[in-house]
Amino acid sequence: MLGIKETLTKLLTKGDYKDALWTNTSSSNFSSQTVALDLSAYDAVDIEFSNDTSDTHGAVVRTTVGGSGVCIMNGATASTMRGRYFATTSTGIAFNSGVSGGSSSTSVVIPRKIWGVKLGG
Repeated sequence: MLGIKETLTKLLTKGDYKDALWTNTSSSNFSSQTVALDLSAYDAVDIEFSNDTSDTHGAVVRTTVGGSGVCIMNGATASTMRGRYFATTSTGIAFNSGVSGGSSSTSVVIPRKIWGVKLGG
């Protein structure tokens, strides 16, 4: 895993290179699970999430391989903020169940696409 200095140096000197690695072919619920991927050749991953099962676009979150993160999106009201935690390793990405308004949910913050990212080309 790259340190902060090395990561920033790569970002500032050259562009990133991305490989499409996985697409969620279902628009239905996404339970807590691990998506097995060989991430050993990548510095980071970009994960595209949709807000819910009917959303066709959303947010992209980047984290280094070996890192973790959370995608937080707006729900219908402030009391229904939505989120999903994930952790990466060189062998895949483990996704927790989504959360909506403090309750577990499989129908929110659904991963749609995953790219492997080589920083600095």
